[in-house]
Amino acid sequence: MDNLFKTVKRFAASTLSVITLMSAGATPVNTLATEAGLNMPSIVTTVNAADSVTYFRKYTGSSNSIVDIMKWYGVDSSYSYRKSIAILNGISNYSGTASQNSQMVRLAKSGTLIRSRTSGGSGGGGSSSAVNYTKFTNDARWRVGKTWNSSQKPLIGAQGYSGCAALCSDWAKYMYNKNPWNGSTYSSTGSIKAGDVIKMYKKGTTSQHWIIVVERYNDGTLRVLEGNWGSKIVLGNNYKISGGYLVRGSYTYQIVTGYHY
Repeated sequence: MDNLFKTVKRFAASTLSVITLMSAGATPVNTLATEAGLNMPSIVTTVNAADSVTYFRKYTGSSNSIVDIMKWYGVDSSYSYRKSIAILNGISNYSGTASQNSQMVRLAKSGTLIRSRTSGGSGGGGSSSAVNYTKFTNDARWRVGKTWNSSQKPLIGAQGYSGCAALCSDWAKYMYNKNPWNGSTYSSTGSIKAGDVIKMYKKGTTSQHWIIVVERYNDGTLRVLEGNWGSKIVLGNNYKISGGYLVRGSYTYQIVTGYHY
């Protein structure tokens, strides 16, 4: 135990902003830090061996607004989503106070704002593969929340598409300089990876919907970007792979064609 106290003090003295120790039933690091006389309640993260953590990348902008930072990440900036992230980061009874938001901002700027855990929580479960979608969603033409209805045509991509398919056309052009159908194809959910465009039918119908996969978690959750969902561009952990289908709420979809680029 004495050695662990010395380790904590040594790391603190080296001005590291975050200390992460792996423990399997050991005394939480923040408790040890307190007992060692260190005041580090919000910058010490304890991660159990069975609890994998993923973080938002380090925020490099100049804003001190957590709403702006969520938008910079290209994720939902609503109160409900911010509350879910606050809970993941040990901020209890989140109500959006200046102090609580400032704590989240500090974590974002240090690159230690927790996004998800294997044990659950918003942001999907477990480790993931992701594509850098923020440069696309930070562009005013495709910003999350922008009106994008069924009559919307592509802004830069191949014409002949509208609505959700138009957004996918713009994605393929902007990200890969390709038309949306100019990728290697598949029809199995097991082949889905970050960066893909997927054309699918609502199960039992020929009603089409197109999505962009920006992240796939090991638990089968897909973080997707889609147009014309409520006549807007929406980003979220919207789909779950289940029995060879993609499920969002009460909707079940079958892949017609997936495209890797």
